Amino acid sequence: MRRILSPEDGTDAVLTPVPARVVLLTTSGEVPRWTADWCRHTGRVLHVRRLRPGGGSDAGGHAVERVCALAGDLVLVVPPGLDGATPRRVVAALRDLDAEPGVLRHAAQVAEETGGELVVLHAVPRSFGERSIGLDAAVGAGQALVAAAARWTAARAPDVPCRGTLVRAHPHEAVGGNLRADLLVLGGPRPGRPEPGPVVSTALQHAPCPVLLVPRG
Repeated sequence: MRRILSPEDGTDAVLTPVPARVVLLTTSGEVPRWTADWCRHTGRVLHVRRLRPGGGSDAGGHAVERVCALAGDLVLVVPPGLDGATPRRVVAALRDLDAEPGVLRHAAQVAEETGGELVVLHAVPRSFGERSIGLDAAVGAGQALVAAAARWTAARAPDVPCRGTLVRAHPHEAVGGNLRADLLVLGGPRPGRPEPGPVVSTALQHAPCPVLLVPRG
């Protein structure tokens, strides 16, 4: 029997408060079955809120308007037509593992719930030239991050296949339309900000899959 990673499982370095609810933003009002099961198994309350009807980026634009008011919650944004899809490839977009421990934890939870794989994505900006002095350090730091994420997952969710991938792109470019994922998990808007940053905005409007936003500490 699979062990569902408990909400209390954190990183060794940082423990952050665990949100008590998940807010589902969807145009249809339908709850994906995996979402209901995940909430039930982890003891969270699910709230459903409707987005304005519209295709793709229209619904994503409305989601961008809504998420800042929900900065303390886990927020799952499901694009039109993807309500019934079960995520088998869960991508956790990480910039800093210590600063974003909840991203990896919740991505691993979902992958464990759905029997999927976990991919840890880290972007090294293209602003580094190929001969830049800082490029090797940035790549090395990215490799260390994905290796640490794989070790964390192996220790806490050993049944979840996990691998890391580094891409040469700005972070907001890495979560756009070319992303290969069934679910994207990333840090949500910072509390008190009037609008989300470019990574969250791009993901909500252009990612080809549902997006799970994890509150920042």
